[in-house]
Amino acid sequence: MRADTTLFQASHGNQPRGWGRWGFQVGGETYFFTAHYREAKRQAFEVARTRGVRVVEVLP
Repeated sequence: MRADTTLFQASHGNQPRGWGRWGFQVGGETYFFTAHYREAKRQAFEVARTRGVRVVEVLP
């Protein structure tokens, strides 16, 4: 399981971190989680795991 932060880094100039409303692209669908990045990423990975997706994209 991997989080692709390319779009986020291009938009913000740094790695995702901290508290906020995080958007993730999982298998062509968009999901939002309000939490610290680490927790939001964990939740996105749970969604990806249930859908058989190996890469989760962090949205800007």
